[in-house]
Order: sequence, then C-alpha cells, then structure tokens
Amino acid sequence: MRRALTDPRSGIAEASQVRTLPAPTAGSVLAAVRSARRRPRLDLLLLYFSGHGHLDPVDQSLRLGMADSACRPDRPDSFGLSYDVLAAALRRTGAAQVVVVLDCCYSGRALHDTERRENCAVLASVQANRETPQDHGKALSPYTEVLVEQLGLPPNGQHTSGVDVALLHERIAGRFKFRLLPVGDTDREPTRAEVEALSEDDRRAHSWSPQYSHTGSAVILSRPGGEPPPRRARVRLPAPVRAASRATADRLASAAARCRPLLPGLRTATRLGVVLTLLAGGLAWWSHGGDDPYPCPLPLQLRVLASTESRAAVAAAADGFEGSPLNHRRLAPGDRTPAQCRRITLSVYAAPADLTRSAFAAAADWADGARPGPGPAAAGCDDPAPAASPAAGEAAQGEAQPGPAAAGRGCLVPLRDVGPQPDLWIPDSSAELAEVQTRPPALDGLVLTSRGPLALTPLVLGLPPQVAADLSAAGVQPRGSSWETILAALQRLPAPVQLLRPNPATSATGLLQTVGLYLGYQGTLGRQVTLPDAEARRLEKGFAVPGRSSGDARQLLCELASQAGKQDQLAVLVTEQALSRLDAGAPDVTGCADRPSAAPGPGLARYYPAGVPVLDHPMVTVSWPGARDGAERLAAAGLFRDWLLAPDGGGRAWTDQGFELPAPVDGATGPGPAGPDTAQITTALAGYAQARLPGRVLFLLDVSGSTADNGKLAASVAALDRALRVLGPQDSYGLWTFPAAGTTGSGHDEPVPLGSTDPVAGGRALSRAVALPLSAQLYEAVTQGLDALREGAGRQPQLLVVITDGDIRRTDDPQGQEAARALLRSAALGRPQIPVVVAALPAAGCHSTLDDLAAFSGGRCLPGADGLGSQLAGLVAAVGSGGTG
Repeated sequence: MRRALTDPRSGIAEASQVRTLPAPTAGSVLAAVRSARRRPRLDLLLLYFSGHGHLDPVDQSLRLGMADSACRPDRPDSFGLSYDVLAAALRRTGAAQVVVVLDCCYSGRALHDTERRENCAVLASVQANRETPQDHGKALSPYTEVLVEQLGLPPNGQHTSGVDVALLHERIAGRFKFRLLPVGDTDREPTRAEVEALSEDDRRAHSWSPQYSHTGSAVILSRPGGEPPPRRARVRLPAPVRAASRATADRLASAAARCRPLLPGLRTATRLGVVLTLLAGGLAWWSHGGDDPYPCPLPLQLRVLASTESRAAVAAAADGFEGSPLNHRRLAPGDRTPAQCRRITLSVYAAPADLTRSAFAAAADWADGARPGPGPAAAGCDDPAPAASPAAGEAAQGEAQPGPAAAGRGCLVPLRDVGPQPDLWIPDSSAELAEVQTRPPALDGLVLTSRGPLALTPLVLGLPPQVAADLSAAGVQPRGSSWETILAALQRLPAPVQLLRPNPATSATGLLQTVGLYLGYQGTLGRQVTLPDAEARRLEKGFAVPGRSSGDARQLLCELASQAGKQDQLAVLVTEQALSRLDAGAPDVTGCADRPSAAPGPGLARYYPAGVPVLDHPMVTVSWPGARDGAERLAAAGLFRDWLLAPDGGGRAWTDQGFELPAPVDGATGPGPAGPDTAQITTALAGYAQARLPGRVLFLLDVSGSTADNGKLAASVAALDRALRVLGPQDSYGLWTFPAAGTTGSGHDEPVPLGSTDPVAGGRALSRAVALPLSAQLYEAVTQGLDALREGAGRQPQLLVVITDGDIRRTDDPQGQEAARALLRSAALGRPQIPVVVAALPAAGCHSTLDDLAAFSGGRCLPGADGLGSQLAGLVAAVGSGGTG
C-alpha cells in the first residue's frame, strides 16, 4: 500500500513524505492523528488500516486490532482501538477531506461515521456483519491486493489528475461479487456457470460486497505534479536484517493472533498496517518489516478453546509450540511453504464450563456468526434486529447497523459470550465432552473427537497445616482415606473448618469434586448417592457463603489468598495443580481482581480422598460442517498434539504448571483414568440439588441518565446477564431498576418481581433496559431492596447485587448523608443480615459509604468494570443452587 501511494508514476504522495513507525498501538495511532492538528493547512487526511477487525463484546461496535491487543472477553478495550474513538480523533484534525480505508472483518460498521462529518469518505473491505475471507497461502489480503492494483491504473473520467474515491470503490467492488467462493475442496473465484448453479441462499450466504459511503463533494486523491523521477533499483537487504524483520513480523503476527478470526475458512490477514497520509502535510506508515515483501505466507490459524482454570497452561504451551522447530514441518506432501516459515499460529481463549457446554448446545447459532441463527428466537430471547444480522434479502447491500447497546441480551450468543468457533477444545475433563456428546445434535455435521488426555491432575482437599496435623494424629491418612472418614474427623475438631468448593455448574473441578463427594463418599466411586442426606445438607449449607466467590477454582483460591488471618479455618476442594500454583504464589490464583491479595501463608496439606476422579484435560478436535480445509486443520492439530505430549516439548509446559503427563502406551497416550460417565454426573447433581437450599437474589440495576455514557449500561446488562445464568431452577430472584420512570429520581421499577423462578424473565427485562433522563438516589434504592429481602426471608441464603455509577448527590448534601446513614444502619443492624455486593462502575468507585456497606453486610464492593460478569457470576454462584449456563 505504501508503494502504491508513493509510486512516482501513479501515487498520490511524494516518497519524502513517508516515514515508518513499528508495531502500531492504539496510543501511537491516536498520537499520530492528533499531531495532524498542529499543521496550519491540511487538505486531505487518508488513513488505511489492514489487520484484524473485532466486535466489541459489550456493544458490538467495531474495534481495530493493534499489536498490543489481548482480546480478553472481560475487557472490551483489550480488543483493540475503538473505531468510534479513532473517527472522533480524525474529525478533530480539521482536515478539509478525510478518507478512511479499512481492510478488516466487520469494516462496514464504520460507514455510519460519514453521517457525522462533511467531506468524509469511508471504504470498507466487507459488509458490517461479515468476516473478510483470506487465503492463508497469500501474502496480501484479497481487498488490499485489488486496491493496490486499482491505484496503479491510469486515471479515467473527468478527474484526470487524480483518483476519484467513488470510482475507485466501484472498480474494487466489481471484482468481489463472489471472490474466493468454496468450489469443491478449494477456494477460488468461480466461473459464471458455477455461480449460476448456486441456490439463492448460497449466493446470499457467500456474497462479498465491499462498502462505501461519503458526504459532501466528490473526494479526489490528487497525484503530484511534475515529471516522475526515474525508478531506483531495488536494494536487497542483508540476510541478518531480513531475519530480524521476519522475527519482528512473527512477534506481531502472534500478537494479532490473540485476537482471532471468527469462522473456519474465513481468516483475516495477520499483516497489521496503518497508513496515515497528510497532504499538505506528511505521511506516516506502520508495518511489520522493511521494503521487501514478507516472504512467508500467512500461517494456518487454529483457535483453541480452553477452560478459565487451565487457560494459563494451554497458552504457555501454545506459545512454546509456535516457536518450536516442529512448527516448521510440512503439513502435507504438497506444502510448498519455505522451510523458515511457521505453519501454524494458535489463538487461545477461555470460557467457563457452563457457557462452553451451552455454546455447543447452540452450535447452529455458533456456525451462523455473531447472532442466533435463523428461525424462532430461543425461549427468553427477545429478537430485535441484532447488530450483526442483515435483514432478509439484504445480505449483500443493506447491512443492519448497530442497535441499542443492550439489544440481543437475554439469550446465549456463542460468538459473543464464548468466542469464535474452536478448532480445538481442551476441557478440564472428559466428562464435559461426554455431556456435550450425549445431547441431541445441535448442528448436522459437527463432529467432536477426543484425541486422548494431555495432562492429569488429581482432585484434592487442601487443609491448613494444623488441621492436617490433627487429622494425622487421629489416624486419618492423606491417601486412601474415604470422604466419610475425613469428614467425620473434621467434625470432631474443637474449632470448625469451613470447606470451600467451586460451583459445580460453572467449574469442572467443582463438578467432579461433587461427583466424588456424593458417589464416592464411602471410598469407591459408585453409581448411586452414598452421602447421607443430613450430611449432604450440612455440607451444602457450609458451601453456600453469600459474599464469597466460588465460580471456579481460580476465583476460590484468589478468595483464600485474600483472607488474611482466617486461612487456618478454611479448607479447599480443588486440584493438586491449583495448590501447586498457590504455593508458588502464581498471580493467576493469588490475585483478586477487586482487591490486593494477602500472602498465601503456609502451604496447604494435601489429602487425596479415595474414589475421587481426576481431571484429564483431553484434546478434542472440532470439525465444522462446510470447512474447506478440514484435512489441513486435522493435520495441524495432530502436529500440535505430538508436541504437547513430548516431555521435552509441550510436556514441559504442562509440568512447569504443576500437571502430570499421561503414561505413554506404544508411543501414544493411552486412555485416561476412568472418570464419571454422564449417568453418574446426572445422579450426583440430582443429589446436590436436593441437598442444597435454593438461593434468593435481588438484582438492582442503575438506569439513570449517566449510565448511558461510555457504554456503562451495556456493561451492566452484560454482567447481570452472566450472573443470571448461574442460578438454578429452584432459585428465586428479582430484577429492579432505579430510578423509577416518571419520577424525579426516586423509587424503583420491578421488571421482574422478587420471588420469580422464571429463567427467561430476567433476560427479557435486560434486553429492554434503557437509560432514563433522571438522577439516581442509590442509598434509598438499596435500603428498599434490603427491606424487601427481609420481608420474605427464610432459611435460604440471600444476596443483594447492585450495579451503579453512584449516587448523584454530593457528599456534603444533608439529604444524601442521612440516606447513607440509614442504609448503613440497615446493613449493620437489620436481621437477618444480607450481604450486599456493589459493582461500582467507573466514575463512582468504592468510596467510604460503599466500602462500609460491604463491610457491615458481609458483602463486597467491586470497583470498575473489568471482569465484572465473571466476578458477579462467582459471587451469585455461592448462593445459587446451580444453573446450566
């Protein structure tokens, strides 16, 4: 692109106006745009971007992947630079004309920006709801390839001294009606006969339509005047310089791969580049390497779905594989990729166990992209025109534009709530795979195949050292003792010990610990519940601790690490590997998101109850129907698996994280240790549900006018939607919003009255949440919520969850002070005591009143919005009886 813009014979800029900056980040791009404001005269500003485009997980807006993008679902800003932020910066430059060229997935979403500014043109490589196809064997993306070709053509029409942007778009669009259509086993441009043979549905599904929009007069990219200078001979860089360039490109490609393409067979280029052209000014360009084209084609990208508990280990193994010699081995006999090039890049992302199971149950929606697929909306799903869905008959031209931030919530959308379609799935246990496979097929042709276990870790009971010493003195052995023996000995201790277990609905560790406890109570894993009813009720009452997070093992150990001075009273049901990470002070298990952790203290003693299964972390290949490179992906998965099982390769990554490697059998992994089957899991969960008291939760959602700013309401809705999923069918809840509509800011509305057990009512209410032009009176709303919970209080655990950006009143306001004092009195003295969890959105923060409220009630104040959904889900899971996700 740089060469096309500066070509002496056809370019629009002088070579002297070009400078190169490495590795674009959001900060460096915005800084370069802002620098244009200092120029006294700016006739044209042209910005070209090629790389990954992503949908913001909260409001589905366009984000441009940068070199430092991490793509964490709990942090929307980690998905890259917001196009809306970039567009605002471009408008502020004061340029007479602005041209934006975006070659990335979902780039058509940028077209709405042209409505906000005169003399602005946007060229997008693809529609608002589509990914950009890319043949990984090509060095350039198809759109940029054609764009560069068209820029080099002689001008025509009335603008003979420049390039008419509208005409340029027409030329490009004419090349892309059915570019790279799947024909047989390959992707190529089809013949006319092949296109005519397609059904209307196939034509609509595969059409590719670059987009264009502009306001004001025609936008002309003028060519420099004068005689073009003679071409210079190409200079070949020395070998060490080229090697360094390739290494830089590899690092940037790996960074871009963290933000992955979204459908098999539709892959975006990992060439990350920004060209900023300032005419009567300068031109800046960011790229991977020097002037020479990067010699390696795009590697095949495998998307790897891990659990939240094992993501760190899988990511470490993936990083090691990408740089290993094995990644340069040919995938097939006809592979002509140069030997120095990497064949595969791995994109690792994670999701809780319940959301993963639900995503596979909705696999047809997953295959359909960023929204539920065609047909009736699922129960509880409002079906407004979603942000990423074209209206019928408009797939190629009139793409639906982003709707309200909360639109489409209330039902699981796999792409939004979990991530892209995986090529590999590494669950914590084969039991999770068995549960998915025993369900009715959700998508014809979807095949999940276990390739055997990768790493093992036993389930353990972690006991404080003094408690372990007392059990040893009583004759209870660390290995081989049954749960019956261990629990009886703990009951005889003079000081009570609180047991902590991850929630079995959201954590494989919690699920298998529950199976071992209920079916292996007497020391042998059977097929019937052997845990006595009274003992089960006692244990489950202890596990349900309102205000304490238990969504997964990582959250539970983070909770343990933060309990300074109380660790000698707490025991945990986790894995051996997790305790090893805790002993090592690893940040993934010792650092809480909402507060600093305490030192873990003395290492917990490990007890291995008899009859408890192990986690085996199988590798599962996922074959999606219609994938055009399935054989190549299976070969790549086999290559990665071979490396993962090599003791001096990926095996070291597992053992460094505290796992054990499975015993080899004839050079391959043998079957994993016998785990529970689906029937055993069902039996154990039935006993669990019967023993556990239903939870009661009231959610308060701030919908005051200030929550409309910066996506705060959308973030709140997404977090509550996640928290609702961990409630079980016996749990009751309510959803209130405050302030009440039609008031001056007081009171509340009750979209879902307290006491509802309808699993879909909350989703419907959240999908309709809108910000009101009113101010919030937070303290009164929370006091009303506490009063309502106490009116119907029984023996069940209760929790009040509030998401807010604060009370509108100043700290010196007498009315606000009195309301705050009344709330704190209610929290501290009211009976029964009800923990209050406050999620304080940015600008509110956990100030003294909210911190006191959390302390007095036994709850928690969570500052900021990062990871809010997972944090709330963990806290609600502690009181709920277990949802399905």
